[in-house]
Amino acid sequence: AHYDLAAARWGAANATDPAVRFELGRLLSERYALLLDLGRNEEAAGDLEHSATLMTALAEEGCGADEFSAQLARTLLWRGRLAQGRGALEEARADMTRALEWARRVSSADDPDGSRAYAVLVIRSALTRLAFAAGDARAALEELLEVADGMNRLVEQHPVRLSFRRAAAELERDIAVALIQGGRDEDAIAHADLAVEN
Repeated sequence: AHYDLAAARWGAANATDPAVRFELGRLLSERYALLLDLGRNEEAAGDLEHSATLMTALAEEGCGADEFSAQLARTLLWRGRLAQGRGALEEARADMTRALEWARRVSSADDPDGSRAYAVLVIRSALTRLAFAAGDARAALEELLEVADGMNRLVEQHPVRLSFRRAAAELERDIAVALIQGGRDEDAIAHADLAVEN
């Protein structure tokens, strides 16, 4: 499988067909997630960087299909999280901000399962956590409250989507923790209750 992937990388790097390069970028992103789960972080980071390079080049060439936009947003979000993990907060913010821009390009399109709205909210929540890490707790909390409201509305619209419920619960927990840290224990209780309900 390793040699097959290497051959595919070589082929895509020399391909002119955007669909070929997009497919390799998508596969590398999926492989990144698998390798990360296996604890092979260095390999995972290499795959993600290669995927981001391919996707960014396609963006510069004007590729703007809905599927491409969603995949580029996901790839940039993951790269931003890696940057945040190593303390490169400005680099993380740049990637996540670009991820949000690409996710929003398709968020107004037909979205029967709520996945596009969910993608936007996930990226916004990642940016709020980044703001907390950078020490901007007040602004981050305000944004986090807005994101949680959006996620709770999404849960109401799609009550059987467990991933939406988990995300809503996690946001409510984050809000409760932030309120406690800010000395607002009574306000935190309501959000802790919402986290349990989800």
